[in-house]
Amino acid sequence: MYLRSYALLLHLTIILFSVQLCSAQNLVPNPSFEGHTDCPEGDAGSKFITRWYQPTKGSTDYFNMCAATPQAIYYQQIHGLQFVGVPDNFRGFKNARTGKGYIGMIFYSNVSHKTGHEYREYLTTKLISPLIKGKQYVVYFYVSLSPTSTFGLSDIQVLFTPDSVKRSDDERLPFSPQLSYSDAPVMDTAGWTKISWMYTAQGDEHFMTLGNFTPNEKCKLKKDSAVTHSRGVAYYYVDDVCVSLLKRNGTFDCGNEITKDVAKPQQITEDQNIAFTNVIFETDKYALSSASFQELDTLLNYLHHHSFEKIEIGGYTDNMGMAGKNLKLSEARAKAVADYLISKGIEATRVNYKGYGSTNPVADNETQEGRKKNRRVEFRIEGK
Repeated sequence: MYLRSYALLLHLTIILFSVQLCSAQNLVPNPSFEGHTDCPEGDAGSKFITRWYQPTKGSTDYFNMCAATPQAIYYQQIHGLQFVGVPDNFRGFKNARTGKGYIGMIFYSNVSHKTGHEYREYLTTKLISPLIKGKQYVVYFYVSLSPTSTFGLSDIQVLFTPDSVKRSDDERLPFSPQLSYSDAPVMDTAGWTKISWMYTAQGDEHFMTLGNFTPNEKCKLKKDSAVTHSRGVAYYYVDDVCVSLLKRNGTFDCGNEITKDVAKPQQITEDQNIAFTNVIFETDKYALSSASFQELDTLLNYLHHHSFEKIEIGGYTDNMGMAGKNLKLSEARAKAVADYLISKGIEATRVNYKGYGSTNPVADNETQEGRKKNRRVEFRIEGK
């Protein structure tokens, strides 16, 4: 009897451990679109991607390095197929963010074959396990605008559903997505832009669909100034999708991106100024560089995790130039950080910013290295 009880206890322990492990990992199968049953042949090759499917007749594309071999190129040419290699393909030139493959989707189209027709492309997957009610999840994926696109778009969205989504035509799906990107239209064709959210689960989400569910007349668009015609699409490459449980210690695991100490990026004490270590500006500049995003995303996740706390951002300069100009520049630097946090979903009422010019230097302004340290941004958690 003791052996039977021990075996039962061991069995339950293994089950509980498996559940905990599953909930802590990336719940998106084949997240970077590396798994495929065959090499794509022309556009509409998404049928070869494992664990993902097209929920409508909208023709999502699949691009992979396997389609860039001499044999594959020859096959596509003699059959008149569109080139779907990586990095060079019929939609532009783009290296995969990770691995060898990624997908391409039309998120918006103003080309209608009939009155009221709104063409869309979507891609759906069944999560490894359903989301747990009341738990917080980190959700993100990366996009890059195709250089052949007429428009950039803000309405990049995620729909969670308890059941599989299916439709027999290629029109816009009439659902309200839980997650929607609210920043300015993504226009970057050179790099990959991270689209991310914090999501509190309702408890019945088992399927995830990527796309745009917003009616055409309400879409937030920006036209590429180099494009002369007005009819066209917003087409994005997509890579590295993640849905991961945010654990109590503030960590989450997306496989190729394991982020630690999300809840407390540093030892944070209320009403104490803390300087960013990687948000550093060039002389007379206030634009955020891509190197700043990782540290800002760490603070962003802290603020999502502590939703009742407010923050003040303080900007500083070195002592080069006129005092009045430095004051305006420092405020612009603080505002750049504040705008980034707000664009990622932090309520504007929780974020204050102020410029302090060249006051309160933290290093010697007589040296180049010292001036670099003084061109900084600090933050202070103000509590509820």
